[in-house]
Amino acid sequence: MKNIKRYLMILIGLTLLVGLGACGKSNKTDMNSAMSTAVQETITMGETRTAIARPSDTPIPSPTMMPTIPPIEPTSPQPTFDMTAIYGITQSPPPAVTNPVATPTTMAGGTDRGDWGRTVPADGTLIDGGTTFKVQVTIVNTGTTTWNTGYYIKHVSGPDMGVTKKFNMPTSVAPGLSVTFDIEFTAPVMIGTVKSDWAIFNQNNVAIGYFYFEYEID
Repeated sequence: MKNIKRYLMILIGLTLLVGLGACGKSNKTDMNSAMSTAVQETITMGETRTAIARPSDTPIPSPTMMPTIPPIEPTSPQPTFDMTAIYGITQSPPPAVTNPVATPTTMAGGTDRGDWGRTVPADGTLIDGGTTFKVQVTIVNTGTTTWNTGYYIKHVSGPDMGVTKKFNMPTSVAPGLSVTFDIEFTAPVMIGTVKSDWAIFNQNNVAIGYFYFEYEID
């Protein structure tokens, strides 16, 4: 009897072991299947996100380079005679057309010519009638000869404003250089515009240039 009970116990134990082994295998199989499914879903989701972020793998064509058109250079203006650029002085209005035009004098050493450069105070300045005032006038040697101290400037027509003497060049003046004279005038008492005409003379007393002073008398 004891042997029968022992066999029954052994049989029940074996049955339980077989059942537990089968159950373990089933659970392991189910776990492996679940893991495989999760991995596949992760891969599929990643591919879907990639497809949304980059809908097409078609390469973008490079932009077509347009030919470069060189800029059009502006036409340079014709050169003009500029007293400021050439002689470094400020240019004022030219003498009135009523003034005589100096004809350049041809000398043995070149051509004699002189031009007005600037006046201080400038033409058109208001001056009190009857007063004495000082003026600076700059003359430029625009010829090809060198002026010596025998060249001079002098009043030739219109009101002389108290100045009748001539003013000789204080030193030699080479072509392209200028000389400045200090002159003291006395304004007339009559109100209005006063215009005094002057000339540049060479050593032979030949006029080689003309200029003028013009002021408003108050």
